[in-house]
Amino acid sequence: WTAALPALAEGAEAAQSDTIYINSTADLLRFAQNCAMDSWSRGKTVILQENLSLEGVEWEPIPSFSGHFRGNGHTIRDLELTESYSPAGLFAIVEEGGLVQDLTVQGFVAPGGTKETIGGIAGINRGTLLNCQFIGAVTGAAEVGGLVGRNETNGTIARCTARVFVSGKSKTGGLVGCNEGAISSSTNVGAVNTEYQNNTLNLEGLSAELLSKINQYLGTGTTLNNNAPTVTGGIAGHS
Repeated sequence: WTAALPALAEGAEAAQSDTIYINSTADLLRFAQNCAMDSWSRGKTVILQENLSLEGVEWEPIPSFSGHFRGNGHTIRDLELTESYSPAGLFAIVEEGGLVQDLTVQGFVAPGGTKETIGGIAGINRGTLLNCQFIGAVTGAAEVGGLVGRNETNGTIARCTARVFVSGKSKTGGLVGCNEGAISSSTNVGAVNTEYQNNTLNLEGLSAELLSKINQYLGTGTTLNNNAPTVTGGIAGHS
């Protein structure tokens, strides 16, 4: 998991097509668009070389990822998802054999539509999340998790952390809404289906604008319906 990275190349892509280098938001958007074809990322290594901001970007979840995404300890911040997507997260689906590691994501994930299968990092995980962190807020209806909405049978989450407000109606967890796979050495330090109060959780690093949106949205009480939420857990709502 911690092998040394190869020498980095100039530009968005290295000479070899199986290695993608991301140096800018434009590179990240191009990568996300290419993942619309579910087989495109298979066998590829994606290396994030800079901290990036998605402020002002109309982000759509990366549809399907089967390769290795090396965050290199960097942060993708100002993620904001409020349109109708399901599954939803930075990634919609991390496929079997896919790996996302050493990545921090900061943002606000509150899609419309069915509001199902929602996570800060991925809506559905069939691969591996290693040493990843999400900071912010995630809210939806069913299968809602700080990191992953649904961790499927082959999915593994290891050495990950959620520092997040999570709210949902059913199958809501600090790390995973619905877990069918493996979770190990991971921590939730957030709040799950609690009455929201400003500044009760350290969200250091989020932009003032994003914090304002989170405060405004969560402070309205719209994240929970009139019925008491069911199947709720600090790590997983359902496992």
